[in-house]
Amino acid sequence: MKSRCFRTRGIGRPSKTAAFTEEVTTWLRDEPELPTQELLCRAEESGYAGNKTAFHALVASARPPRATPIARFEGLPGELSQHDFGHVDVTFVDRRTKRIHSFRRAFSMGLAEAGVNAQPAAFLAA
Repeated sequence: MKSRCFRTRGIGRPSKTAAFTEEVTTWLRDEPELPTQELLCRAEESGYAGNKTAFHALVASARPPRATPIARFEGLPGELSQHDFGHVDVTFVDRRTKRIHSFRRAFSMGLAEAGVNAQPAAFLAA
């Protein structure tokens, strides 16, 4: 006999998305890059009557994680460069504001020349 203190109970209304968890998982297994809006259309055709926010939450929890792309830039020293532009609004003590523009250029340094053996993260952390 279970104790009254340990029984589980659902709080709030039952989820309308719970009935579609298996279908959404199947759709995502077949086509992992399928947009959430397309999944919502398919679910509505299958009888889903809930709101889109709850459905988007279901899809986010069921979608497999995306792999982080790895971009390696291999080249000789000085062969590659990166250019960044930016600006920041600076407020001075006397409440004047001035926009400062910046430009940054970084040239590639060969990892071997920098003393790092194929570990750019270790070079950047140093």
